[in-house]
Amino acid sequence: MKGDFSRWHYRRRDNFNGVLPQQGRVLLDADGTAQTRILTDWQDVAAGDVIGAGVAAVPADLPDSFHIDRARVQASDVIVTVEPGRVWADGLLLHLPEKAAVDRIATYLQPPVQSPPGTVASISAGVRDAVVLEVWREAINGFQIPATLIEPALGGPDTAERVYTAAAFRLYRMAAGDTCASIPLADDFTSKGTLKVTLQPTVASSGDCPVVEGGGYTGFEHHLYRIEVADVSTGGPMFKWSRFNGGLVGRGVFDAAALRVNITANLAAVTTCGLSQFYFEAEEFDAQQGVWRVTYGAPVTLNSGNQLVLPATPTFGAIPPSPNPVFFRLWDGIKTMAAFPVSAAPVELEDGIRLEFEAAAAGTYTPKDYWTFPVRSAGVGNPQTLIDSEPPQGIVHHRVPLGVITWNAAQDVT
Repeated sequence: MKGDFSRWHYRRRDNFNGVLPQQGRVLLDADGTAQTRILTDWQDVAAGDVIGAGVAAVPADLPDSFHIDRARVQASDVIVTVEPGRVWADGLLLHLPEKAAVDRIATYLQPPVQSPPGTVASISAGVRDAVVLEVWREAINGFQIPATLIEPALGGPDTAERVYTAAAFRLYRMAAGDTCASIPLADDFTSKGTLKVTLQPTVASSGDCPVVEGGGYTGFEHHLYRIEVADVSTGGPMFKWSRFNGGLVGRGVFDAAALRVNITANLAAVTTCGLSQFYFEAEEFDAQQGVWRVTYGAPVTLNSGNQLVLPATPTFGAIPPSPNPVFFRLWDGIKTMAAFPVSAAPVELEDGIRLEFEAAAAGTYTPKDYWTFPVRSAGVGNPQTLIDSEPPQGIVHHRVPLGVITWNAAQDVT
């Protein structure tokens, strides 16, 4: 979950069942997020135990929920026609509250789920593809849907976020003998690349009264850092990072001719964050796929007129053509993973924080894989090792098969 949280801690093994505020005590944002995570995890585990893992379960009074009516190739896309309703997908509840069947683009699963992946170009009579429902959780910021979540009577500040169950329709190319029960759809984080995060060793002066001279985290603020694999157009894998856990956001209008973004929402947060250079990402809702996705990414600078100055060539995507304000997210920066190899002398990212990425291979790093870790100023409570060569903490995708397409020569199956 991206958001400007003070910390993001929850472990199922702790067996915590709720948060109990006390009178006269401080109530932290971390308490509220912990309560949400406890209840959400309880719901998911209970549904998975009752219904079964890897199952798409629909209610008896809506038996056609998420039924695939039709699949066809249109230009370079596979379009599936899906019945509305609700489904429990691997324990996660998902609604498709439409009045009639809807069309959605279905894309092929990529490595490490399936390698090599299927392609639209290889579709021919007799080829079989499983239609897979992929579900995951993410945070929705108020500025993504301001008409619903931003309170105009308060002047439109950035407030609480919402837990959102996102979903996409995917395709798995089936081999001879494959069935819906046999195809491997679960995320395997053991095959992902790992990250180690450490702090610079502490240096202390010698003598009768030793004093710490340096090392450790040298920043002046408490932060929750987020390291996330970025969407890029070319080259090796890159990561973006944020001291605000990806929570510095806003809305803006693009001026493609002048290469500027005029900020229309959350300007105060952007101008007072202490940074003037960012990695900028525009996120838009893709109605054809039914998901929020990054459509543009580039390094930007905040100028004296409080505009974001864009480069001539973006890192990813293209400038959105919409004349309306677009939701954006500001990261501290973007770098290549190859610049932070596993080493006896790890490379510093900033403020004494050192990163070591395992060497990349096909499918080991995919966009939106992320790690988080808190740091506290003045060395308060910071361990030397913040992440110990661990795979990503998420995003965890839950996938359930909905049916199998056996393609015909017309590439249009009902």
